[in-house]
Amino acid sequence: MKAFFIVVLSVVAAASCIDIVRPRTRLRPFADVLREQMYKADLLTYTDGLFGYTVAYPACFRPDRNAPSAGKGYARFCHDSWTNISLECYVTRAVGPDNTAVCDIRRMGRLLHSRPRPVGGGAYILSGPLYEGSARIGGYRHYTKCVRSGKLWFCYALSYPEEYRDSLGRLFAMIDRWQPWAKPAVQRGGRAWG
Repeated sequence: MKAFFIVVLSVVAAASCIDIVRPRTRLRPFADVLREQMYKADLLTYTDGLFGYTVAYPACFRPDRNAPSAGKGYARFCHDSWTNISLECYVTRAVGPDNTAVCDIRRMGRLLHSRPRPVGGGAYILSGPLYEGSARIGGYRHYTKCVRSGKLWFCYALSYPEEYRDSLGRLFAMIDRWQPWAKPAVQRGGRAWG
């Protein structure tokens, strides 16, 4: 009986070691996991208390309460992982108090190192490499929608690693369809946004 117990224990130990060294299952690529997470996440809504605009964002993003301008027409939402994917909403002046142009779309394009692409209704899409000041951040891009209303620009921006671009289709579609004062529909996962 003792010999039988030792043999069974040895076989179980050997099988465990083999499974540790050569696992039977392979991990899915993170890009696939990220794509699935983006499309299945419920959408939450943020409404800015100062300017009244609204944005929808997936539940896998968390509001960044440590953002320097939080609550002053600015909001930032960060993805739950180490990916450095973020959504930002902000308001900037288009016209100064004396009605002189402060920031037209061409100037905004220069600031973001992008060419503005009109998408109708006074809105533009700016996309390109991500910069901090004048230094390009390697491997990162931005995708920003700017909507002008009166003397202000309302912007909704996504910054992301280039390698995950194909996994973020839902976010691009959300930004493309964004209207600052439209009430976003309640979404429970699914592919409704792209």
